[in-house]
Amino acid sequence: MEIKIGTGLDEVQFGISQNRLVELTSKPDKINEVGKELDFAKICYYNKEKIKYKFDKNESYRLYAIEIFSEDVMLYGKKIIGLEKNEILDLLKKNGIKEKDLEFEDYFSFETIHDEEISATFEFEFNKLRSIEICPFFSDNEEIIWPKIKS
Repeated sequence: MEIKIGTGLDEVQFGISQNRLVELTSKPDKINEVGKELDFAKICYYNKEKIKYKFDKNESYRLYAIEIFSEDVMLYGKKIIGLEKNEILDLLKKNGIKEKDLEFEDYFSFETIHDEEISATFEFEFNKLRSIEICPFFSDNEEIIWPKIKS
């Protein structure tokens, strides 16, 4: 599985509908509605693939984020889940991402690194990458830049 920065994961592109996701993959193992009182999101869980696909009601339930836990996911041609934080930082650096542009957060039991340039958040536990969440790009006005959807 290859992350396509700003576009999606393999053939799954940001901006598609839940029905299109099922056509491209399969029926999800579970669907949760999160923030129901705010009509916020639906999350489709794929257990075998270790992926969560997130759909936002405010964006007409278009796919706006993908959270990946699978050891098969690749970024810049390298498998990343399970790598240590310094290995992820080196990979980002080798691909033009400056450490000074990264946002680091410590949540006591886990840590995150967010990079706005590639719209990705890396989550670490015990100093190893546990998951990565990717999103489409955003404009300077904080509007989503949807990739052109392939039919």
